[in-house]
Amino acid sequence: MLFRSEKKSSEYKSYKKDENLSECKSYKKDEDLNERKSLNLGFPTSYNNEKNMSVVNVKDVWFRYEKMSRDIIKGLNLHINKGEIFSVIGGNGTGKTTTTFNLGCALGKLGKKVLLIDLDKQGNLTSYCSESAVKKTIADLIYSSASCDTSIDYAEYIKNSEKNPNVDYISAGRMLGSANSVIASSANCNYILKLMLRDKALTDTYDYILIDNRPDLDLLAQNALNASDFVIIPIDAGIFAFDAIDLITEKVNAIRATTNPGLKILGILENRSNITTTSKEIDVACRKIYGNTVFDTVIPARPEQVNKTVKSYAGCVNLTGNTLAEKYTEFAEEVMERVNR
Repeated sequence: MLFRSEKKSSEYKSYKKDENLSECKSYKKDEDLNERKSLNLGFPTSYNNEKNMSVVNVKDVWFRYEKMSRDIIKGLNLHINKGEIFSVIGGNGTGKTTTTFNLGCALGKLGKKVLLIDLDKQGNLTSYCSESAVKKTIADLIYSSASCDTSIDYAEYIKNSEKNPNVDYISAGRMLGSANSVIASSANCNYILKLMLRDKALTDTYDYILIDNRPDLDLLAQNALNASDFVIIPIDAGIFAFDAIDLITEKVNAIRATTNPGLKILGILENRSNITTTSKEIDVACRKIYGNTVFDTVIPARPEQVNKTVKSYAGCVNLTGNTLAEKYTEFAEEVMERVNR
């Protein structure tokens, strides 16, 4: 009998041992039933401890096929994290930051606690969230984590997006430009962000963590994908709409085959759609090629409504009369529905 744990799934199987992952073991019937082992659910070895690890613990669980039969499994320990982590990743000019910000605000409006992570050194997501200056950034947090700092106080890095209920953020920093070299020098180079974002201080607090990635599929993006449960791919509903999808899909498949078996593409979001023939053709072609992976929600091109969010530091759903509010609420509801399938 083989087991694994995956969020919102009752199916179990074991994963093969990867050099960067601690071994997930399958359990067989033991003759004397005295041996007790614990199940590691695919986290890096250096993170395999009780400190800040899990928010749900099930210990010393036993299983048997029939009431009077012998135990098949005995002493199983199960650890499950709470917060869902999303990577929003796409090509240049596809509306990644606008999507991340407005999705986060819509989830917050629906009563969910949301943390936004700005991984693009340009800092556009940070500019959306607040006009307040910040001292400590995600770059500083990456440096501390890569240095194996065990005394990180996340409250020093997390700021509230004042005009958006239930939304906090960690800002970008100029030093993100050299983050790849810092990460590469760490023994846990594939898992720096995972070690940070799976910390109980965050998973106990937030329902959803959204990462706004830069277009480059580099080591920093790989870290984000290793830390994530789901990927959202926004596309610009224009003639170059499909350029980045295949590259991102290949990268996700490579990550899933090696360092993050549970990673899933939650969906492709058509952004900046309009009533032109090109947009209509893109929509038909996208749904024909990628099927149900494409979100039902389509975000229309209304730049003046987006500009209002930049000037006011508030998401569309938090601005009176913003005509994109309904669309982003619809998108947030679809995201939650897909996560819960």
